[in-house]
Amino acid sequence: MGTKAMASNYQRARLEELPGLEGMLKETSMANKTVIVTALNAAWATDDSVIDLFLESFKEGDGIAHLLNHVLIVTLDQTAHNRCVEIHHHCFHLETEGVDFTGEKFLLDITFLSA
Repeated sequence: MGTKAMASNYQRARLEELPGLEGMLKETSMANKTVIVTALNAAWATDDSVIDLFLESFKEGDGIAHLLNHVLIVTLDQTAHNRCVEIHHHCFHLETEGVDFTGEKFLLDITFLSA
């Protein structure tokens, strides 16, 4: 089996570990398979927060509103997911065991590094 086939099998196995992700990626991808991905947790999911600014920037930008159809928001907790489905149509909830992504983490802080 060649390297390319092995990589493809590995990718398929990883996608099977995340039910629904493959379909969501196909649904949001452009013709060239590009997807714009961002992550969202409860700390950034409140009204008038960074996620609202992020999505609004696509609407306000010159000729880029169509790119919103290709934005996939990966939610890291239930609060973020609930907010995501209120404001956007491509949300994927990533469930993790043993890691709490709900709170704000500062870069290089021990809680950020352990997450």
